[in-house]
Amino acid sequence: MNSPYLAAIQRIPGLSPGEKFLALNKAAASVVSSKLKDPSICPELELKSLGIPEPLIPLAQVEVAKGLRDPEGLIQALRSEDELVFERALTAKWFFDGSNPEVTNPHFYGLHIFPHISLNHRRILVKKLSVSLAYNGDKSGLAESFYSELSWKYGKKCGEPLLIACSEGFIRKLIVEERQVALSIRFVQIIYQRHPNVIIDYLKLTGSKKAKHSMVDVDLFYYSDFLPTMMKKNMNSFVEIIEMHGSSWEIQFSRKRTELFMKQGIEALVRSPRAFLPMMPLKVTGKLSREQFRLMFRNLFPKEIHEFQFRKMFGYLEFCQEEDKIGILLETFREVYGSNLLESKDQVTPEVMRALPVEERVRQARRKLEVDQDWHLGQNWQLKNSWRCYLLVDESIPLIKTQIGRSSNVNDRRDLMQQLIYTCAVNEDKGALLEVLKYICVRHKNEQPWMLLEVLAIIPDNFQVQDLTVDHWVLLDDIIQLLHMKNQLQSRVYSSENIITTGIHFRFINDLPIDEKIDLLIELYRNSWRPTWNIVKENPNCERKCLESFLEKIGRKYPENHKVWEGEWSRTNITTFLVEAVNSFNTRNSENKKSELENLSLRSYPWLILVLEKILNDKDEPQWERTRLSGLLKDTDKDLWDAIVSDKSLENSAIDMRSIKIIVLLKRNPKEILENWESYLNSVYVNINSRLVQRFLRSCRWHQELPIKFSEKTLSSFETERGDGNIIILSLLYEGESFERLITPFIPKKSTIDPKNDEKTDVRLLFTIPMAFNLVNPPVSLDVILKFCIGDYIHSIINCFATVGRRVSADKVIAFCRKLMEKGVSIKKHGIRLFVRVAKIDEITDMLRDQLRKDKHRSIRAIVYKSILELFVNQPSQDIWGILVEAVNDLRGDDDSIKSLATITKIPDEFLADYVKMLLRAIRRLEGMEGGLSREQALATFSDILYSIINVVDVFPEELHHFILKEFFFDLSQPHYALSNSMQNYVICGYLEKAGDNLGERLIYFQTLLAEVIVKYWDADGDKPGKALLGNYFVFQLSHIIRPLISPVAKTVADALFTTIFSVLRPQQEPTCYLYLIFTSAFDKPLSPKDFAGKILEILPSLVNALSRESLPLIAKALFSFIELRISHGQGDVTVLEIMEEITELGDVDFTIMASIMLASCSRFTCESRFWRVVRKLQKHRDPAVVANVYSYVNQLEPK
Repeated sequence: MNSPYLAAIQRIPGLSPGEKFLALNKAAASVVSSKLKDPSICPELELKSLGIPEPLIPLAQVEVAKGLRDPEGLIQALRSEDELVFERALTAKWFFDGSNPEVTNPHFYGLHIFPHISLNHRRILVKKLSVSLAYNGDKSGLAESFYSELSWKYGKKCGEPLLIACSEGFIRKLIVEERQVALSIRFVQIIYQRHPNVIIDYLKLTGSKKAKHSMVDVDLFYYSDFLPTMMKKNMNSFVEIIEMHGSSWEIQFSRKRTELFMKQGIEALVRSPRAFLPMMPLKVTGKLSREQFRLMFRNLFPKEIHEFQFRKMFGYLEFCQEEDKIGILLETFREVYGSNLLESKDQVTPEVMRALPVEERVRQARRKLEVDQDWHLGQNWQLKNSWRCYLLVDESIPLIKTQIGRSSNVNDRRDLMQQLIYTCAVNEDKGALLEVLKYICVRHKNEQPWMLLEVLAIIPDNFQVQDLTVDHWVLLDDIIQLLHMKNQLQSRVYSSENIITTGIHFRFINDLPIDEKIDLLIELYRNSWRPTWNIVKENPNCERKCLESFLEKIGRKYPENHKVWEGEWSRTNITTFLVEAVNSFNTRNSENKKSELENLSLRSYPWLILVLEKILNDKDEPQWERTRLSGLLKDTDKDLWDAIVSDKSLENSAIDMRSIKIIVLLKRNPKEILENWESYLNSVYVNINSRLVQRFLRSCRWHQELPIKFSEKTLSSFETERGDGNIIILSLLYEGESFERLITPFIPKKSTIDPKNDEKTDVRLLFTIPMAFNLVNPPVSLDVILKFCIGDYIHSIINCFATVGRRVSADKVIAFCRKLMEKGVSIKKHGIRLFVRVAKIDEITDMLRDQLRKDKHRSIRAIVYKSILELFVNQPSQDIWGILVEAVNDLRGDDDSIKSLATITKIPDEFLADYVKMLLRAIRRLEGMEGGLSREQALATFSDILYSIINVVDVFPEELHHFILKEFFFDLSQPHYALSNSMQNYVICGYLEKAGDNLGERLIYFQTLLAEVIVKYWDADGDKPGKALLGNYFVFQLSHIIRPLISPVAKTVADALFTTIFSVLRPQQEPTCYLYLIFTSAFDKPLSPKDFAGKILEILPSLVNALSRESLPLIAKALFSFIELRISHGQGDVTVLEIMEEITELGDVDFTIMASIMLASCSRFTCESRFWRVVRKLQKHRDPAVVANVYSYVNQLEPK
């Protein structure tokens, strides 16, 4: 035996972990008793005398220390790197609950425990302290002391668990007043039980502005699962928090919570239905009074008419009387928007048409046809837009039939025949549908089979099964039978299956025989590898009947020697799918408490049992197929499985090693695993990367015999095969020292891998061993890990640094990191990262300062810079700020770190202005430095900073704004900064839009600098070849900055800039800027297309007067561009076309010429019907320029 630890466990009496731990505990109790009688007794010697093996002495000593209440013994156990020893030490409640103040205090822990335990154990220990102090009297003062000490030494994250034990005032200050901590859902739940008002105030922060931008964000969606918890005792607060955001946050109430809300929160539902109604079933609206429902429904309507969606709003009326629905919706629409929905051309959609009374529907259909005569062919979904379908069938069907007779395209005929069916559905006319089916049978039965199937397939989508009659199905069956006889059902399998299945359902609910249709469906499935045996799931009685028919007919029609098993069907596959179908039905039926149906029994089908028996006992069948079928059968009928399966090895393979069942089996019946240990070991080997399998192996260690058999077999295989899985298995069974001895012969002897001469197996093993290091408990020594830090093996060992580094005591890891930092760059940087993760903050600060000053390698410096910034963000202080300033000022030309330093949103407010100024100056310095940043790199970093400061400019002093504007925006000696998109974004979104009460002063400062730039640079360098007019371009770009501005300050800013620019320049010198500023001032808020057109007509004469009538193309181009950015709100050409349509109604010649010019920029495909309406009107205009412009454009359009 190569593992003393496993051998020691075997020597402890007992077969299971429980029995062995009981024996250890009895020995420890005996030592405690002896020690209490005779204090001179040495517990370790006493334990050895009781037969406790040496490797298990620490485990027994923990129990002795707990019994004797010996702090020193507990401290040694807590320092252990063995997870089991540490976990048992945590059960000593007296050590953590504050009852022993000499031990349980921050100073003692900071001196004797925390520096000597691993990072993982530190985290677990802090959680243990928090729970112990929270639920053992009022220990909030002690908890707060621990929190402060840990936060100061190791960072705020380390101390967070202790918040649950702190006082209400302390927690409130941290999470509400100062917003230093973002709580996890678990902490919110725990603190809410103790201090509900603190959590309520904390959640209300999600709707408030942060006093300091460095305060943590509180995301309400993150806490959405918790929010309903508040309803029972704090309903009003729950309602208030939800209404702050007006969103349901995807919350779904349980039945009881729905009832509670409808008792206590019904006013909130009426007041804010868009927030609360999605949380509950829609049927709760039936509990509202008529007045409440009408008010709630009104509040569901969106504020803007363009956001109205008929289908969504109509859906809210599901539980109203059918005849009242459309009336309620139309009346509410009129109340909310002040207009008639039916008079709005774009609001009358197919969904609206289907909901209208017959007379109104026909009237609307005729109105639609006046402007849209298109048949809407080409896409299945477009048939609902063919407005003829909404006429009465006496009118619509002849029109569609006539069009069918004219069409030579098979796709068009398919679409038109679908429209025949759809118009019958719209009119709810089964008689008309019958005539349509007769028409198809007589006139079109010889159409392409796929076409006929696609036509018939829309019937189930538009008619309920029970709405059809036998006469309908006689015709449908004739078509299906004809296609079957021609062997053409396969041309559209899904459509065929859909219509046949619908027919089966119809026959079942009307007590008609289904055998023929079942036969037909089986025939259809014969060429399908994965047939659907569970059909008509919406009717369990029918589903069961069909499944019975499938099982009976397949056994009778296709005996074992039938040629069908030689085609697409595989006997094993089809049998598996049939058993799976039975299992699926039985599972759903058993879960349905209201069902009176019996589950299906496989025993009713002898042929199936014979096939199952043959497959499962035939070792020539593929193992994975047998395993899968075995598992299914076992789940479906365990007794049947026991009766027919002779190959019991399938039982082991049928157990999913990745399922929790394997852990349960080990706990409840380890004998079964022991009797078949080789099969289980093989399964372990195959699934060794599964965490559940790894847990299974760790649990095996404390069983009798099983770990020995596993380890000896694995070791034997490892010595002969060197398999990757073997080394992983042994790492989970062996303790650190034994595993270290095992792999020592394989430690790399040379730094490089020779692809030609090195054995592939040995090389692969060397790359697997580091993976195994992550799993060994207790962990291997850090010295052996260090031996892998050479040459080609470095990257394989790097992942171990983080994992093992979290499991080894901090003092050892810090010493290990110092060794790593003495090695080459590729290893050193990982040593720095690990040091930062494990050490105390003062140690990290000293290390980073030292590395910054002495290390010149760019990769190391990049890590140091990033670590300094992260440390400052997480733990801001004057000391760390000093290092950060030194780091920025020390940036060199070849450093890559400026990019990582450009993320400034987490910098505390009090340091922010100095930091931004320092970074911007550093960029300029590095750009001018030899070997420093290129212009592109400098601009990219500059832009990152300016984009990121938009969210924090509200805390900038005016002096910083002045610095940025004067040094970078109005200084055209470096125009790449001034003309960058990021600078333009900063000027508008940062400096002007967020000015608030300072807007006037800021505009004065801005105007002064702008006037100076125009005077100095306008037309400058224009006489020099190859030189651009920099000042001119600057002003031109300024107009583009203003153009997209949609805010309350838009008019004020535009007027101020207009005054400044055109007090120096004439409109003709910068016409684009002139136009954009006038448009921005005139259209400072969204307008309807009609009002927009009227406003343009008002200002057009002054524009023509300033720029001349010959400038109409220029005005039209600027207007189109302005509309696209400012007015469309994402609708693009639709809004432009709407405005143009209004322009054509106004009759002004100049205005209409502009519209004809703008037409060329529109896409006809965005809203083709409106596009052509505008074209037709403009083509009829009396002005030749208008007509010429229109024809010049449309004549170039390529046909579809």
